[in-house]
Amino acid sequence: YGFNVDLVNGSLNIEGVEGEMNIDLVNGSVEAEGLTKDSEINSVNGSIVVTYQSISTDLRDISIDTVNGRIELNLPESINADVEIDTMNGSIRNDFGLSVNKNMFSGKNLHGTIGSGDIRISIESVNGGVKLRKN
Repeated sequence: YGFNVDLVNGSLNIEGVEGEMNIDLVNGSVEAEGLTKDSEINSVNGSIVVTYQSISTDLRDISIDTVNGRIELNLPESINADVEIDTMNGSIRNDFGLSVNKNMFSGKNLHGTIGSGDIRISIESVNGGVKLRKN
């Protein structure tokens, strides 16, 4: 990855980084705006808000995970993606018309394709809601 951050206690704000991102946080929230390439963002305790204003031609993978916290991913309306979202204790909302399923025992999941499905999007939260929004 082009940009690596490991942080134990503290929040992180990132703006306009055009390279690949790999972020690991223990206690703190992440707000990342203006991303264009692959990203892997993980947090144990904290919310994650990620915004892609435009899509790079080499974008293939967006992965966001948190244990305790909400996740919001903002994407251009024209994105082509295969989306997989799982949450144990939280809601899943999206602006792309994808249907949300309730798991047999607990939790909710969403698996769907937007456009041609070129980009893999994987989002997981244990305790927190997930929003997939159009910019």
